Amino acid sequence: MRTLRGTLVLALLGLCLALPALSQSAGKADGSYTVGDKTTNLTYAYAMAKKGFFDETKEDVTVILSDVALSPSALADQFERMHMAADGKLHALELTVNSEKQVTSGTLLHEAFAKYQGSVSVAGMHQFDAKTFDGKTIAGRLSTSRPSDFQKIAFRYSATFEAPIYRKPPPTMSGAAAKDSPQAKAVLAFYKAARSGDMAAVKKTMTAESAKVFDGPQAKEALDFLKASSPEPARAEIESVDVKGDKADVIVVVRSKDGKETSTMNVALVGGQWKVSL
Repeated sequence: MRTLRGTLVLALLGLCLALPALSQSAGKADGSYTVGDKTTNLTYAYAMAKKGFFDETKEDVTVILSDVALSPSALADQFERMHMAADGKLHALELTVNSEKQVTSGTLLHEAFAKYQGSVSVAGMHQFDAKTFDGKTIAGRLSTSRPSDFQKIAFRYSATFEAPIYRKPPPTMSGAAAKDSPQAKAVLAFYKAARSGDMAAVKKTMTAESAKVFDGPQAKEALDFLKASSPEPARAEIESVDVKGDKADVIVVVRSKDGKETSTMNVALVGGQWKVSL
């Protein structure tokens, strides 16, 4: 089950990536994924391009290898994939490959990690043997280079795959237009209210469904965590806004001496006003 703390961490700090919904068919994978004593066949492959994490002038590609076909909503929502994994409905790997054909990060999705909301990040053992990596298609073999474990849970995988590389269409707004948009202002108002520690003010900036996290016994803990983890509005750079009817994705960048954090804040139009939807 997704915990309140886990939900707030991922939503506010952008520790999971919001991926665009895919319209094309999945690619193919052929291999196995073993966690503990359970082995699953990997048969589907998806690939999405994004700005390079270490060098924005270059491109990273996130590859998802899975045992089941993923719906557009599941591809777009890390929370949905985590929930599926925790419930044993998805067994998958999410691996980021940089322009040098190196795997820079990896995530394991499996019910064995249900206590971690179905997902754990691991690094140092991923290997990519490229066959095709031409900007349109990524293909080859992804595997673990050595026996590995997470919290004494052993895992390994090896699969050949081929998938078309998807690129998200340009956002509705970027630059000054995005910064001045009502969707961006809704996110900044949320950050300001969160930093103030005023629960009533915070709830006003959220959809009614999202604000329910403050109605239970963990309300104070949630508010304290929100106050500590939300960025100062002045430091939150609005990179882009992508509007889809009465919903929108606001891409927020927060820079520091250690680098930058990018997160996607979801907002929804409610009664003529844009509200944050966690």
